[in-house]
Amino acid sequence: MANYLSFAEAYTAGLRDIIGTGSDDVGTPAYYRRGAHEYSDDQHTLSGAFGHRLLTANGNQLEEVVGRIERDPAHRRGFALVLAA
Repeated sequence: MANYLSFAEAYTAGLRDIIGTGSDDVGTPAYYRRGAHEYSDDQHTLSGAFGHRLLTANGNQLEEVVGRIERDPAHRRGFALVLAA
């Protein structure tokens, strides 16, 4: 087995990183996918990135959803809101 990730796995890892850190920086996905800068209006940020909308000054929506599911796995109201910038 090879000691490297395939393109799809590497790109998925990059997306996980940008979402998990709450970043909107184009540098992270650009590391995994050439041409990522083409999706940036200012060549620095991704206005469509939702990681920074999930991790806000009001808290970490992902932790809240996971915590709710852990407290009550049958609960059906756990969600994270992602709005356009």
